Amino acid sequence: MPVFRFSIPTHGQLTGVTGVQHHKTMSPFVEDVGNPQYAIPGWWHFARGNVAMVADELYYIPIYVERSITFGRLTIDVQTGGAGGTVARLGIYEADFNSDGEMLPGALVTDAGTVSVATTGAKHINEANTLAEGFHFLAISSDGTPQLYGPDCAQAVGAPVSGQDNNAVAKNLMILSVSVADGSAALPDPATAPDALVDARFAFVMLRR
Repeated sequence: MPVFRFSIPTHGQLTGVTGVQHHKTMSPFVEDVGNPQYAIPGWWHFARGNVAMVADELYYIPIYVERSITFGRLTIDVQTGGAGGTVARLGIYEADFNSDGEMLPGALVTDAGTVSVATTGAKHINEANTLAEGFHFLAISSDGTPQLYGPDCAQAVGAPVSGQDNNAVAKNLMILSVSVADGSAALPDPATAPDALVDARFAFVMLRR
């Protein structure tokens, strides 16, 4: 099963998420100057690209929240709509670490519900979620194949985890995924174990404070 491998300096033994959080500082939000901003916490990218979702595939997008923050909205942006009646389901998971220090999605924080992906444009779910400092996963699945906007891998991309690949070329595989029976169905709790890695273009879900 594909996993993330990374090293973080510590002053003692790591004990799961809590141990990592005490020794990691990165990507705080700057002042939004009075205008709520959209972001993928812990990420930045120079330009956006787009890619089609695979139907009935659940994607786990790793994020890092620098300080406890309440987010009021989950959003995706549809570039090319899927078939009529198709939807995307959005949610958030806690991050967990196995005994080897490899990060995986764990308990479900929220299943925020679905939005239509049959038409283009930004799709929002207004739901308040307070995320504690540390790693989490945004989640998205669909029963269709809409083309969504995400980071452009041909441009500069920064993420809160190490990119990997099975060769010495581009190291941009950092989104975990797994096939599910129905991409419109309720999100599993705990998360279904991922069995694939895909590239940064699949970081579709944004949060707004």
